[in-house]
This record gives sequence, C-alpha cells and structure tokens, in this order.
Amino acid sequence: MKNLNPSMEKSHYQINKVKIIKIKIMEITGTIIEIFAEQVVSDKFKKREFVLKVVVNGYEQEIKFQTTQDKTTILNFVKLNDEVKVLFNLGGRRWTKEGKTNWFNSVTAWRIEKVGSDQVVTSTPETNVDPTNDLPF
Repeated sequence: MKNLNPSMEKSHYQINKVKIIKIKIMEITGTIIEIFAEQVVSDKFKKREFVLKVVVNGYEQEIKFQTTQDKTTILNFVKLNDEVKVLFNLGGRRWTKEGKTNWFNSVTAWRIEKVGSDQVVTSTPETNVDPTNDLPF
C-alpha cells in the first residue's frame, strides 16, 4: 500500500499490483578448495560454508558459499579438489547498528553437481533428483 497523496487516508487509497518475476538460476563451476564444519548459529539456524576456486575472465577467484538448514548435508558427499557445478542464490540485507548502516551479502548454495558425472548431490543421498524440475524453494 502506497499513499501517493499525503492528505489522503491510507484506507481510502490502495494500489494492488501483480509483479511477474522471471527467475534465472545462477550457477558456477569450479574446484572445492575448503569445506568448513557446520555452525549452529541458533536453535533455529545452522550453516556450513565452503570455498570454490573458479576462473573468471582469466583470473582465479576464490568464492565462499554457505549452505543452510537441511542443505548443510550436501557437503557430506563432496570432497576437496572435486570439480563441481554449484547452483546458488544471492541475498543481501541492510544492517543498522549504533546509527551506522551497512549491507552484507550471502551466496547460498542449494545444489551441487559433480562435473563429469551424472551425480547430483542432494541433502538426502537416496533421493532421485530430476535436474530439469528442481526449484530452489
């Protein structure tokens, strides 16, 4: 609800919008160079991080990803130096403390595929995943 005229009451002016969003899956291929232990942040949130070495425009980059909640187990099925394709989401939030505002980003992996193999790494190894019908939510 947005009040375009400050003199109007919110109950008198309402705009309903339908927004169509095209979802593009983000993916990157590289080599796993570090896998960290699971961190239990709170009783409702846990994460596990890993680092992927990639080459972008001829330059090596080392990108830290996180997996969260039930997806932390996907890292149990890969090891250091595995070449993988990572499907991920980008996230960002504003954070204000003591009057200072900052932003932080997260790169959250939700699926890992081993390159050169038909193996899709999921949070439950018994699951037969159809790679054409897997959504990140």
